[in-house]
Amino acid sequence: YSTVIIDEAHERTILTDLLLGFLKDLLIDKRKDDVNFKIIIMSATIDAEKFSKFFNDAPILFVEGKMYPVEKYYLSKSSDDIIDSTVTSIVQINQSELQGDILCFLPGQEDIDKIHTILTEISPLLPREAPLIVSLPLYAALPSHLQMKIFEPVKKNQRKIILSTNIAETSVTIPGIKYVIDTGLRKLKVWRHQLGLSTLLTTPISKASATQRSGRAGRESGGKCFRLYKENDYLKLNDSTEPEILRSDIISPVLMLKRLGVHDILNWFWLENPDKESLINSLRQLYSLQALNDSGKITELGEKLVVLPVQPHLATVLITSIEY
Repeated sequence: YSTVIIDEAHERTILTDLLLGFLKDLLIDKRKDDVNFKIIIMSATIDAEKFSKFFNDAPILFVEGKMYPVEKYYLSKSSDDIIDSTVTSIVQINQSELQGDILCFLPGQEDIDKIHTILTEISPLLPREAPLIVSLPLYAALPSHLQMKIFEPVKKNQRKIILSTNIAETSVTIPGIKYVIDTGLRKLKVWRHQLGLSTLLTTPISKASATQRSGRAGRESGGKCFRLYKENDYLKLNDSTEPEILRSDIISPVLMLKRLGVHDILNWFWLENPDKESLINSLRQLYSLQALNDSGKITELGEKLVVLPVQPHLATVLITSIEY
């Protein structure tokens, strides 16, 4: 291969960050003689300077895509009930705008299921001159055959209302979307040191995410984005999403690096370097779990732990349970 492309780099998941570190390593060590080897980092909303600096001042290219204008609307006062505000917005758009599907961004599955139930109940009761609402949920835990329903065409007098988590921000492009309703919220996995667990918290999105969401309405023609928060609140949002590595426990990534033969964890190519104390603490924990030996290399137990999709201490419990 001559080119590696990393798309949606702005999402800054732990795996994306690790991948970027390995690619930088590859660029320095393995490809000194191969001048044609290229790494392309892509995103619609990216902190280009940061990525350029990481890759030794790599050139920044701007490729303008075809984007139709999207009008943005805000609430005049804050909403206390996101479910009620979303349902009201859907009904109002359905009555006033007679063509085009609606995509709603909601924090999580629970909110989606509630709104889906409400829309299914009220749909037959709405005035006949407006299109008939067809409510379709979309979230990662939904079986794939139900997820695919969002791509199926509906009858002439019907309109799709897609209720989605941030899975529809970048992962899928849904044809026919003309209106976006953005609650400005998402569910985020955050590591709680006091509990020793990750918890899902509902948090405000970033400006970059808000841009991605509104852009979904302008893929095929001009559209409208209805943000269910005040414009003043939008201005207070962070510019970009905080990297996952800064709000997660890094013991699993450290074990993965050890599995892939990285010995000097502290001086590895971190795009966002976790603090030294966290790295040393992770190595200490892995040693106490016997995932690393006295010389800091991965053990046979560590090789098993790295495969299981849970925290290493929980993986140890699962593997040890076989012995008992």
